[in-house]
Amino acid sequence: MHKKLKQSYYILFALSILVTNRLRAQNEIWKPIENKTSFESQFQKIASQTNTFYSPFHQLKTLSLLMEDIESEGEFWFKKDRKIRLEYQKPFHHLLIIDGEMVTIEENDKVSKIDGNSNQLFRKIGDLIMSCIEGKVLTSKNFKPTILESNKKYKIILETLNKSWRSSIKVIELEFEKKNYVLFSIKLIEPSGDSTLIQFLNPKLNEAINNATFKK
Repeated sequence: MHKKLKQSYYILFALSILVTNRLRAQNEIWKPIENKTSFESQFQKIASQTNTFYSPFHQLKTLSLLMEDIESEGEFWFKKDRKIRLEYQKPFHHLLIIDGEMVTIEENDKVSKIDGNSNQLFRKIGDLIMSCIEGKVLTSKNFKPTILESNKKYKIILETLNKSWRSSIKVIELEFEKKNYVLFSIKLIEPSGDSTLIQFLNPKLNEAINNATFKK
């Protein structure tokens, strides 16, 4: 897999540890949020209560050079602290596991293990995960946040400020339901305008996940 595409997948799923729901594809009229303080407080509360997360996922990758979107399917697991398993199953198999500071990648039947402390990209992913868990992503120095609302949703637009990220990721968009602060869509936009959109299907939160899930 191309290095730039790999980074897009990894950073996208680092954001996927929050409470999540099914994507609803519908037009929204967005405006600046009226009560930002209340939203930030509730956002932090909900994020801090997420201990485990599992869900099948469906992903659409839009490339300007292609007429059709690239569709992918797989499964995602998360568990505090710093445990993630991201497994693409269709149209190809690709596995990423983060277990503390150890990163395991399986591609084309080849398994590689990387020390996250010695790799800047995976160090940033780990830090981003913790920011999401603790509800601090809105105050992170790595992003410039804009918060919008519609009748039924909130949207957080995160403009990346970190130079090493901006070369591959320009903007990250998160949408939440107003009634329960459930995140149901994540969109990753690259400098070229290419984008990745993901939806989670039948998510399960705070259920037991065996630590063996994060071993290879």
